Amino acid sequence: MRLLAGREFDWRDDEAAQPVAIISESLSHRLFLSENPIGKTLDFGNRKGLEIVGVVNSASLWMPQSRDPMAVYVALMQLPTYNSSSVDIRTTGNPAAVAPAARRVLESLGRHFVLREETLEQRAARFLATDRMIAMLSSFFGGLALLLASVGLYGLMSYAVARRTSEIGLRIALGAQPASVLALILQEVMLLMLAGMAAGIPAALAASRLISSMVYGVAANDALTILLSSSILLAAAALAESVPRPVVVDQRFCSSPSRSMAQKRHMFKRT
Repeated sequence: MRLLAGREFDWRDDEAAQPVAIISESLSHRLFLSENPIGKTLDFGNRKGLEIVGVVNSASLWMPQSRDPMAVYVALMQLPTYNSSSVDIRTTGNPAAVAPAARRVLESLGRHFVLREETLEQRAARFLATDRMIAMLSSFFGGLALLLASVGLYGLMSYAVARRTSEIGLRIALGAQPASVLALILQEVMLLMLAGMAAGIPAALAASRLISSMVYGVAANDALTILLSSSILLAAAALAESVPRPVVVDQRFCSSPSRSMAQKRHMFKRT
C-alpha cells in the first residue's frame, strides 16, 4: 500500500491521543469528492470523531472481487482490547524457512504468542476457497449443460434428416451426387444454426450482466467462452447431418420406365 496524503500511524497515536484513522482513496472520493480529507473527522462503528490523518491507495485486502474497496484503518495502540493483530514479513527467500525465527523473535518480547503462521499463497488460498469451489461447480454444471445441449441438438438434427431419407434416396437415384446432397443439407442446417446463434448470443450477453458481480479475473461476456460453446454446438449439428445413413434402393423399380415417380418414391426405405 502507498501513502497518498497525510501521514502514517506513529507512537503518538496511543490511548491518550486523539483517535485517528487512515482511509482509502476510494472512500475519500466517496465522502469528500475532490476536497482534502486530512484533518476532517468521521464516525466508524462505535468509534466517534476519528480524525483523518492519511489517505492510502485502495487495495483488495479482504474481498478479491472488489477492485476499489472503501476502507478505514485505525491505530492498534488505540484499541487496547483488540487482541488479534498480525505481522506481515517480506522475505527474499523461502518464507517457510523464516517463520520459525520470526516466531522466536515475537515470543521473546514477552507479550506475544504466535497462533498461526501462513504464507501469502496460503492466505490467498484460504480467502479464495469458497470462490474456487463455486467456480469449480459452475464449470462442471456449465459443461454438463453444454453436453446435454449438444446431445439434444444432435438428436434433433438427426431426426430431421431421418425424415428426409426418402427424399435423399430419390435425389441420388435420379443422378444427384452424394456430395452435393450432403452440401445442400449442411447448408440448410448451418443457416438454422446461425439464426439460432444470432438470437441466442445477444440474449446470453444481456443475461451475463446478472453474474458480472460474481466473477473476477475474467469478463462475464468472455468472447473465447462464447466462441468455444458456439463451435461445439455447430460441430454437433454438422456431425448429425454428415453421418451416413444407409438407404436400400430397389434398382429394378428405379430403372423401370413403366413406373411413375410416385411409385418410385415408395420403393425407398430406411434400414
